[in-house]
Amino acid sequence: MRVITIGSGKGGVGRSVFTANLGVVMANKGKSTLIIDGSVTSPSQALFFNLEKVSKTLNGALEGKFPYKEAVYEGPGGVNVLPAAVTLDKIRGAKVSRIVDLVQNHVEGYDYVLIDASNGLRKETIASFKAGEELLVLTIPEMTAVSDSMKTKVSSGFLGLDPIGVVINKIKGEDHELPSEEVERIMNIPVLCEIPFDENVRKSINQGQLLVNWKPDSPAAEKISEFADYLIDEE
Repeated sequence: MRVITIGSGKGGVGRSVFTANLGVVMANKGKSTLIIDGSVTSPSQALFFNLEKVSKTLNGALEGKFPYKEAVYEGPGGVNVLPAAVTLDKIRGAKVSRIVDLVQNHVEGYDYVLIDASNGLRKETIASFKAGEELLVLTIPEMTAVSDSMKTKVSSGFLGLDPIGVVINKIKGEDHELPSEEVERIMNIPVLCEIPFDENVRKSINQGQLLVNWKPDSPAAEKISEFADYLIDEE
C-alpha cells in the first residue's frame, strides 16, 4: 500500500481537484484507491463527490465515534472517499492530529491512499505529512508558488516524508512562467507531470462532475491519466 500525501505551498493551485481526479483515474485503472481529505479546515473532497450531506465523515472517525470505514463512500470508478465535514461546527472541533494514527494503524487493504493535505504549514498540514509515506508536491509555474512549495518539501522532509516529485499545474505557456527545468533546479526533485491550463476543469466543477469522467479526452485529463500510468508502472 502506497500512502501519498499531496501537498502544495499555497492555495489556489488546484491540489484538491488534482487529487480527486487522480483518485478516480487510479480506480478506473483497476487500483483500489482511497482519497482522504486531510484539509479539514477547508474541505473540498465532499463537494467534488457530492457528499456534503452525509452524516458520517472523517471528523467523527477522528473523534472515535465510529470506525473510519463507516465514513468511507464509493465514488466514480469505484474510488473510495473519506471526506471531511463541511459544516462550521464540525470543522472547529476536528481532532486533526489523530489522522496519523488512523492512517498508520487502521487503514489497510488499498493499493493507494491519497491524502489531500491543506496548503501552508498548519497543524492539519503537519498531521497529513506525518500520516503519509511519500510526498507529491503540486505547484503552478510561478516563482511565488514554487518558493512556497520548496518550504513544503523541506518541512515534510523533517517529518520523514519521501518527496517523490513535482506536478506542475495550470501551465499556460506564458513568458513569465518558470520552465520545468528551473522548477526542478529550485526544488531539487524531478518534475513528474506537466498539466496544461484547461478551461474544462472549471466547467466540469460547475457541472458537478470530475474532469476525467466528464471529458476524459481533454488536455488536463489526459495528462492526469498519463501520471496515473507512471505511478502504476513504478510498481
